[in-house]
Amino acid sequence: MGRTARLIFNVFKLRIGIVIAITALAGIAITPGPQVPLWQVAILGLAVLLSSASAGAFNQYYEVDLDRKMDRTRRRPFATGVLHAHRGWLTLIVLLTVLPVAVAWHAVNPLPPSSRSWAPSSMRSSTPSGSSAGRGGTS
Repeated sequence: MGRTARLIFNVFKLRIGIVIAITALAGIAITPGPQVPLWQVAILGLAVLLSSASAGAFNQYYEVDLDRKMDRTRRRPFATGVLHAHRGWLTLIVLLTVLPVAVAWHAVNPLPPSSRSWAPSSMRSSTPSGSSAGRGGTS
């Protein structure tokens, strides 16, 4: 693996991010109800990976002074000075959190909030006849 790839892998904590994304995908796989289209699963998995990566980068950005003092973290890119903690990083970190979540929300929630199937039946609105207004329900 090249130096730049290792640096990116380290800053964004992609090793744990990949595990978190796989865990999210496993949750989708065992969720009862209609099968989620593959393109939505891919978008959700990527959104979880990018959001997790931004959290790992934010941790290193924010705790650079503490990381320099600890044996376990003193070789991190911000702590060593290989990368400089400036506002550009903070902007990238925020974008890597907000954009994937917004895209995933739009991609996997095409229905109005009252008819989302993931909400527990006690949270769904009821129709005048008393039946739940979830996907596949009758109204």
